[in-house]
Amino acid sequence: MHLKQFCEILNRVYIRFEDKSYTLPTNRNFSYLLKSIAKFHPYVDGVFLYEKDSSTGQEYIYLKRVKRFLLKKTSQYILGISQRQADETMASFVSLRQIRFINDFLEGDSLALPAYTVIIFYVLFCLFPDNSPEQITCKNYLDLIRKSVHEYVLYHPDDELAYFFEECYELVFHAMEEGNINLTISEFPGIPREHPIENDSPT
Repeated sequence: MHLKQFCEILNRVYIRFEDKSYTLPTNRNFSYLLKSIAKFHPYVDGVFLYEKDSSTGQEYIYLKRVKRFLLKKTSQYILGISQRQADETMASFVSLRQIRFINDFLEGDSLALPAYTVIIFYVLFCLFPDNSPEQITCKNYLDLIRKSVHEYVLYHPDDELAYFFEECYELVFHAMEEGNINLTISEFPGIPREHPIENDSPT
């Protein structure tokens, strides 16, 4: 088992919907956003995310590289996120597995959703041009997911990760509405931890 997967078991990172009695999304194409990232950022960190053969017009999108790029951008963004006292501990990192679970949740193939989903979507939103169709899709998908989480919270009002999601959503929703791509991680709520560190930023 990968170290991060093991840590995700010890430190909870998923909001788990026990069954499909909730109003959950289905058939939503998260890959559309990932493929769009590749076209807007075709060459990053020394590798191609997207190529087009000039002679045949054939397009090549490297989704694994795109996911790693999104993971890197999100990991950099959440660096130094604050922590708050809670009765359970949330993982302090994002992972490729979490990105996969977002895809599966939107398609209707998973009952687990990462608590970092809002932040991942905000990073996605910031990677697209202002007022682009992709930014609108980010807002629509996030709003759809939030409806599911809000319904979950009605039955689980003490769930610390769902509470974190809800707080992040309110902040990001207003930022997206205003086209604000300048939120800093210090503006986000702290993640729940049994033994929080007062300042987790690098020195």
